[in-house]
Amino acid sequence: MNEKLRIHRYEEKRFWTELLGRPVEQLWGDYSNAIEKESKKNDKECVIVEKEDASTSVAKSEDEQ
Repeated sequence: MNEKLRIHRYEEKRFWTELLGRPVEQLWGDYSNAIEKESKKNDKECVIVEKEDASTSVAKSEDEQ
């Protein structure tokens, strides 16, 4: 990439098509589809815990012992 940019002026469609065989719009679509597919494959429930909540929980556990 660096060499190509050093030698040629950047023109988005030409640059990405020559480099990867597809224009940016198609590359972005491919990326979005891959992320969506991976997300569906790993569709598990998760819980976000705030730092303050985690430290409070640890303090309570220590008090119980």
